Amino acid sequence: MELLEVKNLTKKFKGKKGDVLAVDNISFSASKGEIFGLLGPNGAGKTTTIRLIATTLAPTGGTAVVGGFDIHKHPAEVRRQIGVLTTDIGVYDRFSGRENLRYYGHLYGLEGQDLENRIDELIKLLDMSDFTAKRAGKYSTGMKQKLAIARSVIHDPKVIIFDEPTSGLDVIASQTVIAFMHRMKELGKLVVLSTHQMPDAERLCDRIAIIHQGKLIALDKISVLKEQTNTQNLEDTFLKLIKQKHLRSEPQEEQEQKKGMTGDSKIKLIRQIRIASLIVLLIGIAAFFIPSLQQYSIVTNALILVGALGAVVTKTYFKKYK
Repeated sequence: MELLEVKNLTKKFKGKKGDVLAVDNISFSASKGEIFGLLGPNGAGKTTTIRLIATTLAPTGGTAVVGGFDIHKHPAEVRRQIGVLTTDIGVYDRFSGRENLRYYGHLYGLEGQDLENRIDELIKLLDMSDFTAKRAGKYSTGMKQKLAIARSVIHDPKVIIFDEPTSGLDVIASQTVIAFMHRMKELGKLVVLSTHQMPDAERLCDRIAIIHQGKLIALDKISVLKEQTNTQNLEDTFLKLIKQKHLRSEPQEEQEQKKGMTGDSKIKLIRQIRIASLIVLLIGIAAFFIPSLQQYSIVTNALILVGALGAVVTKTYFKKYK
């Protein structure tokens, strides 16, 4: 059963030199009982994709369906289906472990004995009984990591997303995260692992999607991608796929440059033509009201017409390329 369907997901950000395409028409799906890897170098668009799926960021185009709920139509239901663990621990130092979990449980609408039972279940699952009565500010990194895992799944989500979960952690704390991912898979959850750490992905993921410069460049089982690239490990597979992507895209970029200007260059040119058109229009209007130039009314009328026409046309094209 597919718990996550991403359909033509796109996100543009406004930049100083025009739009920046952070996520470019990405599509993939993932099922229950699966650890699905979302791989790519830093800045590839992985975290932006996760934020779009989790409804903390609105897409420019496309959509995603989580547990049967569309991110546009049912964002609140989508958030109930998802648990997200990032490098940000996100626990309150003045609260005890149990108080932290109770607080986050209340945010998801959990109350009373149902909440307490869920807290007890997670404390047992993550072996936290020795320290949950203490204030979180006194916890070790490993203890805080366990608590962060627990609070991210307090509402028992069907889809659990880990965004660079082992970054900055020692070996013991990392193993806590890895063991939990395996356990969630056994329980039939969908685990999405976003990372640039290839060894973690290779030993954990059933399938992977590789994102580079906002585009999806590969999607399959690791074994299949290794065979396609004739490589022995995922890191080499990843590097070869990235290199192939560059080799395919560079000739295309060169052809586009030969054929004409880029989108940013077109916008710049249109802006310059628009300014020139407005100047011509103003000169024509000014000349129209100067008595000594009224004998040249044909010329002034032509200036007004050309300036106005240029302003209207460039405005239309500016909207198109922007």
